[in-house]
Amino acid sequence: MNSEKKLKSHDLVLVGAGHANLLVIKRFITRPLSGVRLIVISPYSETTYSGMLPGVIARQYPNKKCQIDIANLVKRAEGWLIRAKLESIDPGKSSLILKRSPELGGGVLPDLVYDTCILNTGGGEPPLLPGYHSSVFSVKPTSRFLSSLDSIDNYVNRKRSLSIIGAGAAG
Repeated sequence: MNSEKKLKSHDLVLVGAGHANLLVIKRFITRPLSGVRLIVISPYSETTYSGMLPGVIARQYPNKKCQIDIANLVKRAEGWLIRAKLESIDPGKSSLILKRSPELGGGVLPDLVYDTCILNTGGGEPPLLPGYHSSVFSVKPTSRFLSSLDSIDNYVNRKRSLSIIGAGAAG
């Protein structure tokens, strides 16, 4: 009988590509953990670096300049990227229910079992509030906000007014 124990791999699942999860991925590039399998869940292969968003808004940088290539980082970390959104969590079974976005064919994926799961999805899209209409622009999701910059500029030039709600870096 073999006296050596076979080590089970530990599945570390990062849901989202917020700043903290990006730092974990970068750490795996420089110092991988033996026996730990890194799995990253994100609906996108790129994410916007919010620290550069003010420079993009001020037209100091092109939009593309503030994009982080998640897929490339995960590949360099020797991890797996699953392009999907988190639908729900079953903590009793330590599993995640994921769904592909429509542009990737939609549909619910098989449950993903994890040993450790870190949720870091960043700010979400705000709920529709009373009085919400076409002259209200939300920074989240940033991809939609960035594609709206020309519309925002046109609105401000016509109305000569702008109100900013929130005190994040982009504000």
